[in-house]
Amino acid sequence: MWQRTLTGEDPYWQKNYLEYMFQLFDASGDQLIDLAEYIEVLSYFNIGRMEAMPDGSQKMAIDYTKFCSLWDEYFHSKDLNAAGNYLLGYP
Repeated sequence: MWQRTLTGEDPYWQKNYLEYMFQLFDASGDQLIDLAEYIEVLSYFNIGRMEAMPDGSQKMAIDYTKFCSLWDEYFHSKDLNAAGNYLLGYP
């Protein structure tokens, strides 16, 4: 299963999980994850407000395209400082 990820090919279930997670974060269904939605979902995982806020930002909105990019970084980036590594709180 993980061998395919080394070639850049994600398993089929990972796309399904990505779509599920985007819908989970986007509680309003407006195709944008705003800061309040983001903080609320991370609180389900016992991640506090201050830890959830990227760079202390008070304003943010993540659309599906940006979420996909962050998701890809979360699973594939070798850069420890890549923004995607912080998608689900501090690594």
